[in-house]
Amino acid sequence: MDYEYLSRIRAEIEITSRRKTSNILEGEFTSIYRGRSLDFDDLREYTVGDNVRDIDWKSSSKAGKILVRRYIAEKKHNILFLMDSGKKFHADTDKGENKFDIASKILMVLTFLIDKHGDDSALMSFNRNGSKFTYFKTGTIHMQDMLKQYNDCINDYIGNDDEHKRVIANPFKRKKETDYYDDSFDISRLLEYAVDNIRRKMIIFIVTDRDGISKMSEGLLRKATVNNDIMVINIEDAMFTVDHAFDVENNSYVEEFFSLNKKLRKTELSQREEVMKNALEIFNRYMIGFTSVSKEDEIIDHIVELFERNNSENFS
Repeated sequence: MDYEYLSRIRAEIEITSRRKTSNILEGEFTSIYRGRSLDFDDLREYTVGDNVRDIDWKSSSKAGKILVRRYIAEKKHNILFLMDSGKKFHADTDKGENKFDIASKILMVLTFLIDKHGDDSALMSFNRNGSKFTYFKTGTIHMQDMLKQYNDCINDYIGNDDEHKRVIANPFKRKKETDYYDDSFDISRLLEYAVDNIRRKMIIFIVTDRDGISKMSEGLLRKATVNNDIMVINIEDAMFTVDHAFDVENNSYVEEFFSLNKKLRKTELSQREEVMKNALEIFNRYMIGFTSVSKEDEIIDHIVELFERNNSENFS
């Protein structure tokens, strides 16, 4: 675990959250709790994004300020991190940073925020042998265990550490019978398993890439959002059609005939745009929060903004 990075994000998160909102987890994730069949606990002052149906007008009149009812279940959330894995996460982002490094630091930021808020959290990911799951717990030790488990999942796949290579995940690759690793586990199967087998209302963070997003069907997302809030964090992939591209899945450089081919580049750009266009339409339809990250210094601001949009129910 990178304690230097963690201590730095602690300071940055404090500054960012004070600037934008008093508590970025205070929005209660209202889509989980619509209907309010929960036990009333106490009152707190109204903040932008609260449901007007929760305003206690009688108490507000006495107090001289707008107060909203708070419910016991809202004070503690069940957070599930669905972390994409595989050989593709040894590739680079479109800004030249390692995808696994970005994913790990996203998880680090999220777990810190969850731990600070006292919520129970669990992690699901996968390696070449199948899916991996931690039980719902809270605390710093649990946070470290989740980070270690995700690190172990990624390191189960062979990567390439040559810093001079532009490492990409091949978007045109088709699975061959001779592929030595099992790619039958993917982010969509993890989500399907979680929805079918975990009997609790959850806030689900999905950390994936365009490939993972393209595999999550509308039917699966519709089912998943019936009882859960979902937020998707996309890690942008490097382009296949760039100079000195190294295909991490085939463990070889991409021939210049392909990497510098203008027609192929046009096709790749069109393919990437189509995936995101379709995904965003579905995300908006089912009120799924979404953001993209390409480099480390975007992580904190993009996550804080994602939380804010979710709390205000602004999913566009």
